[in-house]
Amino acid sequence: LAAIRKQADASAAQPRPAPVPPRMETRIRLHGKAELSHNERARLRRLWRALIADKKLVVDLLPQLGTQDPDADIVATIRHTQDMIERFMTDRGIPARRLFPVWPTQANRGQGSIGIRVEVRQP
Repeated sequence: LAAIRKQADASAAQPRPAPVPPRMETRIRLHGKAELSHNERARLRRLWRALIADKKLVVDLLPQLGTQDPDADIVATIRHTQDMIERFMTDRGIPARRLFPVWPTQANRGQGSIGIRVEVRQP
């Protein structure tokens, strides 16, 4: 029993590295003039809780174009949706300096669906 206590004390004395939080993300569909859905707001609130808990985390708002080319209408819709997400977060106390909307380019094309990928990460 004494040997077990000694081993436990030795392992407790060693510093442990801080756990790295998993990358958190969600996808939000593009919105023309419509508001965020209840489900989208619930997913954003989950990310918001992580942002409140760790003041160092930042948010990337990454456009996902699917197979479409980034024409003026798509760019305007993407920017509108990014603005809605930014407004959602800033209305709940997240400073705008922690939110990074990314401008849509050809590099954002892929096989996935169209929308905004909201990614919470370490700076």
